[in-house]
Amino acid sequence: MENKSIGALWAKTGNKGNKFYSGNIEIDGKKIMLVAFDNKKEKENQHDIRIYESQPMEKKGNIPF
Repeated sequence: MENKSIGALWAKTGNKGNKFYSGNIEIDGKKIMLVAFDNKKEKENQHDIRIYESQPMEKKGNIPF
């Protein structure tokens, strides 16, 4: 089976200097916008990144975090 890309994320920095990832994936013809943040790990076995479905911002560049 050939590996097929279903999307991409871009590294960004919010207005307050917080780093995050933003992008989208496409599954069965449906595009889903995502935003991802580094997880503040308290234990070694916790995940490194947390991913959320994103909603379009009203103003481009208006990152609320």
